[in-house]
Amino acid sequence: MRALLAALAVTLLSARAEAAPICSSVAKFNESGVVAREGTLTFKVKGIDPNIGKGALASLVDTRNMNAGTPCAGTYFKVYGPGPDLGKVKDELYNVCCKACDTCTTERGGTLGCETWAGEARSSVIFKAKTQTCDIEVRFGGTPNQHSYSVKCDDGAGDMGVGDNLYLLEVNHVSLLEGFGGAGKIDGASVLSEQFCYEPITPMPDAGVVDGGPATPTLLSLPVAEDVTASSAAPTVVYADVNDLSCGDDSEAFFKFVVPASVGIVKKATLHLTNAGTSSAEGDGGALFAVSSNAWSEATLTWNTRPARGARLGRVGPVSLGQKVSLDVTGAVPTAGTYSFVLAVEATDRNGTHFASKEVSAAKAPTLELEYTTVMLGSDAGVADTSPPSASTDAGVTHATPPTGDPEDFRGGCQSHGTGRTRPWLVLAIAAMLLRRRARRETGRSSQRVLTVVARWTAS
Repeated sequence: MRALLAALAVTLLSARAEAAPICSSVAKFNESGVVAREGTLTFKVKGIDPNIGKGALASLVDTRNMNAGTPCAGTYFKVYGPGPDLGKVKDELYNVCCKACDTCTTERGGTLGCETWAGEARSSVIFKAKTQTCDIEVRFGGTPNQHSYSVKCDDGAGDMGVGDNLYLLEVNHVSLLEGFGGAGKIDGASVLSEQFCYEPITPMPDAGVVDGGPATPTLLSLPVAEDVTASSAAPTVVYADVNDLSCGDDSEAFFKFVVPASVGIVKKATLHLTNAGTSSAEGDGGALFAVSSNAWSEATLTWNTRPARGARLGRVGPVSLGQKVSLDVTGAVPTAGTYSFVLAVEATDRNGTHFASKEVSAAKAPTLELEYTTVMLGSDAGVADTSPPSASTDAGVTHATPPTGDPEDFRGGCQSHGTGRTRPWLVLAIAAMLLRRRARRETGRSSQRVLTVVARWTAS
């Protein structure tokens, strides 16, 4: 039996090592109902002002077990407000459903639950001014099973930290600029781009090659990076940080999106706008044009300095109060890069229209929705794969099905779900499925991991 299990482990891990992680927007992941056994959240943020108070940069939780409306286990990545830790960050791993905290370093215990963190309890000072733009990465799971963060800002500030995933956290809900349920919300900041790449706790179809054909495109929703209105009635005035993006006989609305490097070939790109919903905001709409330059900024753009229009991409309208409208811009967004658009009225438009900016809310802000694949290089050139260049494809042992009942009864006391070791019957089932579609490529990286796992299994 041991020899059979060892052989099946080789098959299982060989196939898993070659399978790409699944990547999507945070919203799509939250809607999917999938539970991730490991994952990497990457996002670019601007406008963090620690002086307004402590808040959550990101939160990754497992809602399958709750305690008084709070997920039992999660990681809460926060920035500190006024005080001795102003502008510092902390990546907390917590479990509020267990009381035996002697297995980890804790700041709190007893009935409040357990807590540990990645790296130092407080980072160096990172966030100093709203003008900073910062790239953030938060990871959990993998082999070894850890949780970590890194922050790199355009002014050189940044830090990183790594800790053990002591509660064997798995994740089925991700939040940006707020905690679960809206706790610790950070106002005034914007997410310029975001993506969540993960491996589910149960096997999924290979993301890279499906029956020798191209991959199913990955979906990604990008919030607008910059948006602003320019008006000929006040040709030297900057209308930065306004709620209203006006498109009329004396005004034009500009939008800028940053498509991350992980995006390969764009199959479809759709611009989404929402009418402002205020009095007289409805109108005839307008035509959307590409913009010849991305050098403009919402902080400095005026009517006199606005960039020239490029190709006409289509039009939206007429638009009613509060209506959401969409326009296909696939031809203007072929791959990763920065893209700008301007919405302007045409000769037949008699009534100007007003749209909500990113300052109104994330739900109403302009967004660019992408469907894309990434082309692999090498012997399988031309076959699409959805894994971003930096994504981890570490193979691991699939976690067992989480137990039910009181979270405090979980084996180990503070684990969020079970022991994390695959059961023989589960390996047999997974291996039987994977044998039917063995990957065509082999990697030296997976070979070493297979030897390690086989040695552990045969010795047990």
